[in-house]
Amino acid sequence: MANAKMLARRAHNLEKIMLTGITGFVGERLARKLLDSGKSIRALVRNPSRVTWSHPALELVAGDVRDAARVRLAMEGCTTAYYLVHGLAEDSAFEHEEAKAAQVFASAGRLSGIGRIVYLGGLGDESTPLSPHLRSRHLTGDILRIPGIPVTEFRASIVIGRGSTSFAILSSLVRRLPFFVEPRNLKAECQPIHVSDLMTYLTDATGDGIFEIGGPDRLTYAELLLRTAKASGLSRRLLPVPPLEVLILKEAFELICPEYSKVGGHLFESLIHPTVVTNGKAAVEFPEIRPVGVDEALRLEGGAGEEQAPLLSPAHLAEVMRMLEGRFEAVKGLRPHLFSILGRFSSV
Repeated sequence: MANAKMLARRAHNLEKIMLTGITGFVGERLARKLLDSGKSIRALVRNPSRVTWSHPALELVAGDVRDAARVRLAMEGCTTAYYLVHGLAEDSAFEHEEAKAAQVFASAGRLSGIGRIVYLGGLGDESTPLSPHLRSRHLTGDILRIPGIPVTEFRASIVIGRGSTSFAILSSLVRRLPFFVEPRNLKAECQPIHVSDLMTYLTDATGDGIFEIGGPDRLTYAELLLRTAKASGLSRRLLPVPPLEVLILKEAFELICPEYSKVGGHLFESLIHPTVVTNGKAAVEFPEIRPVGVDEALRLEGGAGEEQAPLLSPAHLAEVMRMLEGRFEAVKGLRPHLFSILGRFSSV
């Protein structure tokens, strides 16, 4: 019996994995974890020169996920394929591009005989209209399932981890702003997960269907900003304000964090939608995984970090306000509150 188990474990470790997204935050971490466990990887990457590290069991194949021939080449001889790409950095047609890429990938998986596809998508209640970003994440999973290949789809909210775009955006806002506004119409909750727990789910991927994953804490985005500030040793204020259009917050964000404007713009459209776990299927399938809470996740990552840009000056924030007032009538009503806080800037 012991020999049989050893042989089964050895066969599992010799498994060849096809991976996309190796130059991304999740993809690189997953690749290193899989390689450390004894698996070999063939990674499809648009620009192999962007992979600045190597491993004896890592093979790179140049190609795009929308190129059927290159995808099939990368899948040849592999048992499992990880789909970890998205089109948020694309232009306004990102939904179309994501759907097209998923169709090519699913078709190539069927023709190459891939045994399983593992996909990382996003949380969100499908019974309500979703933002383009969340809608596309769900549609991608649906497309991957069309050929009948077993698909393990994990749906997650914000991933707390150094290198994650969503966490970088969160950290930048915490470092740059002396206060956070909380519009009365934006109380949707999220359920963050630490990157180490996400890696455990992805490497242990078994079972077909959709698995909603997250840490034990559900909180609003404003609360998450405050918790991140506290974990970073920073004093920040929360300012409740009347309802605001998401477009106002989106444009304010682009003025405060212009380096994340393209990706952040798509993410901001999802602020009105709860991204929380609504079923316990993951707990049943993966009972040994006990994700850490938000405070512990932030402690592990060192809060907002030191590499973020420092606090914005009162003059910069005042200019942001003036630019928004010129476009949105609702912002003018906030002037007394916000400029009062700006007047106390030095005490923050």
